[in-house]
Amino acid sequence: MTAPVAVIATYNTQYQISFDATGLGADATGTLVTVAGNAKSTVPFTDWFDASSNLSYAYTDPVASSIPGKQYRWNSTSGLGQTAKSGSFTVGGPGAVSAAYVTQ
Repeated sequence: MTAPVAVIATYNTQYQISFDATGLGADATGTLVTVAGNAKSTVPFTDWFDASSNLSYAYTDPVASSIPGKQYRWNSTSGLGQTAKSGSFTVGGPGAVSAAYVTQ
């Protein structure tokens, strides 16, 4: 017979963060946004991130198109206090960041 053993688990609070983009057509190709060093070719991209962690992002500019002579230019970013094409912020709650693109 063996003696009882205590097991202690440690948990981290996480929040769900989404990255999206508007103004892109179905012809948009390649990386759209890079989040925490991971390139994403589809949006919205949603994942869980540790509270108080520093989360980086970078929207691609320009975004290529499968149609010759067409591309998408980054215009603005909004959500979670973000206004730049790329940056980082401390995760403090759930939310979303979105970029707006215009066709060229």
